[in-house]
Amino acid sequence: MRQLKITKWKVFVALLLVAFTMLTQHLVRSGDVWPMDHIEVPNQFLISYDSEFNFRQSINDCGPYSAAAMVRAVAGKEADSNEFASTMSWRLPRIGYHPWGLEKKLEEEGIHFIVPKNVSNATDEQKIQYLRYRLSHGGPIIILGEKNGYQHYVTLLGYNSGKDEFYIYDSWHDKGVGNLTVDDNGDLPGNRTLSESELMDFWRDGGMFGFYKWYAIVTLPESELDWHM
Repeated sequence: MRQLKITKWKVFVALLLVAFTMLTQHLVRSGDVWPMDHIEVPNQFLISYDSEFNFRQSINDCGPYSAAAMVRAVAGKEADSNEFASTMSWRLPRIGYHPWGLEKKLEEEGIHFIVPKNVSNATDEQKIQYLRYRLSHGGPIIILGEKNGYQHYVTLLGYNSGKDEFYIYDSWHDKGVGNLTVDDNGDLPGNRTLSESELMDFWRDGGMFGFYKWYAIVTLPESELDWHM
């Protein structure tokens, strides 16, 4: 009985520590302004991503699978999704991976990125335009949303504004052959297509413990590295 009390106390302290670090990180990040009021983007942009990499995740592993997809698309090198899952830090039991785990792993892989702040201050139209801009000028974007009642990461790989479509890699898509998902996109990158409103609904419901609302990891182009470092 005493051992049970100690265990509960340790769990409480651990949760308190996580909550405190999340709060301080949130406050540090709150000072940035939302970028670009008037931006022009091409009507379509597709990031190269082979369908052979549409791997289906193991339980609660959408974070490392999405990070591995970003590494493949940005660096053009092999990235083992299962290895990412076994080595990524900040795994939360029965929940998945805290955003810090993804950020740390991407830094280790040499991926340059930013986490946009004050996203909630923008309209849905501005958010859509921003995602298009970053996709067409930088590379893939990981966003945190909600799927089937669970927090879930997906990787954006392109869009077609004329068709109202975003192309994503969703590691929790329907099971396909072997260790792959079903591929609904054919020659287009990723394995799923979402409309702008579907993407906004997914992204809007993301967040952990009241934090990380509208969370995204945005690949940076080399031209921006100096003034973001």
